[in-house]
Formats: sequence, C-alpha cells, structure tokens
Amino acid sequence: MKPMGVGARWLRFVIFCGLAWLFMFAIPKGFFINYYIPMSFFLLMFSAIYGGIGLGWPWAAPMGSWKPGTNRLIPGISMTILWIVTALVFAWIEQYLWPAHPMWPFGAFLGVTIFGTTLWYAFDMIAPTTSAFKKPIANIIFATCVILGISALAWASYTNTGVEGVPWNMGGAIDAGGYWFPLVIWIIVFIELWGAPMGFQGWPFYKLGKPLAPILITVFSCFLGWLFWEWTLASGMNPSFSSAGIAAGIIIWFFFQALGFHLWPGTKVKQPLRGVINLLFVCVMTAVWLALCQVILVPIQGQLAAAGVELDIHTVTAFYSLHICSLFFLVHEFFFMRAPWAPGGPPLGPEEIA
Repeated sequence: MKPMGVGARWLRFVIFCGLAWLFMFAIPKGFFINYYIPMSFFLLMFSAIYGGIGLGWPWAAPMGSWKPGTNRLIPGISMTILWIVTALVFAWIEQYLWPAHPMWPFGAFLGVTIFGTTLWYAFDMIAPTTSAFKKPIANIIFATCVILGISALAWASYTNTGVEGVPWNMGGAIDAGGYWFPLVIWIIVFIELWGAPMGFQGWPFYKLGKPLAPILITVFSCFLGWLFWEWTLASGMNPSFSSAGIAAGIIIWFFFQALGFHLWPGTKVKQPLRGVINLLFVCVMTAVWLALCQVILVPIQGQLAAAGVELDIHTVTAFYSLHICSLFFLVHEFFFMRAPWAPGGPPLGPEEIA
C-alpha cells in the first residue's frame, strides 16, 4: 500500500469531523455533559498510553499481536473495547473511591490535569517511544501510575473546588474551575509546542539530552502557559475565549497537524524552520476552525441549552474538538492502524525530511 497522501489526509479529516458532529448531535445531552465529558479525559489518557507509550500492545502495531498484511478490523475492535473499559474503570474509581466527587464539573477540573500530565509524559522527552522497560505492558503500568500519581498530587495540593464541607474539596489555594482549569489548558499549548511529534519537536532542547532537556521543556511550558493565561486575564479578554477558544483551538490543531496531516506542510524542511511552518499553519487553521465551529455547533449548543446546560460556543467547540474529533483520529490511527489506508510508521524526527 502507498502511504497516505495529502488528499487522503484531508478526506479522513472531513469524514471524522463529520462523524464526530453526528455523534455529538445524537448523544443524550444529560449523559454527555454529566458523564461523557469527565470520563473522556481517561479516554484521552489511555489512547496515548495504549497507542503511543504502549506501542499498540496487546493487539495493534507495532508491539501487539497484529502482523502486516493481516486484517486490521478485529485488532481495532479489540483495542477499542479494552480502551473504553479501562476508561470506564478509572472513571468509576474517580466517581466513587477518590476523590469521590460529582463527575460534572469536578471530573473535568481533575481531568484536564490528567490530560496535561499525559501529554507531558508522552511527548516532552519524559517517556520516549522506546522507554526504559522492554515489555510494553510494563511501560503501560508505569505510565499509568506516574500520570495518575502526579495528577492526584497536584489536584490535592493546589486546588479548591469552592464547595465547603465536603471531603472531596482539597482546600488548596487555586480555584479549580476558574483558574486551574484554564491555566492547565494554556500549559498544554506549550507542552505540544515542544512535543516530540509536533510543533518544534523539542527543538532546541533535545540537543541538550537528558535530564536537562525535559527539565527545561517542563519549566518553559509551565511558565509560558502561566504567562499567557495571566496576560489574557490582564487584557480583559473573555476567559472562555482565551482558554476554550484560543488555547484549546491551538491544542487541537497541533494534534490534527501531527496525527491527521503528519506535519504537513512542513515535512520537506528540518527544525527549526519546520517548527515555524507548523506554528503558522496551526495559528491560521485555529482561526478558521473557531469561525467554522461558530456556525456548525449552534444546533448542538441549542440542544444543550434545551437540556438545561448553558455553555458558550467556545466551550462547546473545545468539547467537540478535543473530546470527540481527536478521539476518532486516535482510535483510527492507533487501534485500527489507519485502515483502509496503509499503516503508519514512526513519527518524523526533527532532523528528518519526508
């Protein structure tokens, strides 16, 4: 099979975005907001763990049981079921064991911490594709423990849900919804900017090696995320437009470009020029995407309002983009191995040209 061309990549993008819109339109809105959105942070987490860190174990490529030339449908379905069941188990733990809080909105506040930690661990030279453990199952278990451990520590140390007299209010100094949630979204922007498969692909930090490179990437991502979030607050910008609009839009388009378009149109040049092209492409497409979603998501926003859930269009756009569209891509890319198109190979390195 020939590798996916640019036309096929755009076709897949349009198909999956259309399917994601139909899914969001059809799903019962009470279930969607009260359970699906909080639970979907675990779907995001375990798509990265099974597909990236675990390298497709136990049934997909490259470290699972699937062999080139064989059918990809059964491995894809099997991986998808495993992925959903895993997310449901951890969502049950969150809802009933710890922190044992109502899933909406508090599951989203904790979930964004889990999502950010997952991307940091998976992309920013913390856990490269070839991790310290030779067996994928060991990497999966270790990554799960690290990501959830750090997320739980951050949540318990810093956040305050604003609900007094309940055991799941951690009593920290940072407002979990009004400040922590958007702050982490802005930090994720810079985690992706330097993420190994996207943006500047770790340039120039990767040249310094470990442990200095991941330390510097972490420090700069957190600092710049905080700086941009504070700047938008100081400028008087609508906080939802800042975080759910601009920041979430940049996040999804770094993701689309890396996974959907495989760093096109910057594949013919090396870093740092590729990073500049990637950033310009992402910024332009974010603006186009936000304008488009202002139109296509109005019916779904109306459905939510009819169900008693008043969300601005920026939040609806972020949910559609990150919690549905991206998951369709991840499942197809990692679990179904791009069927019917040719399976993918390793990500393009910062000094490689396609």
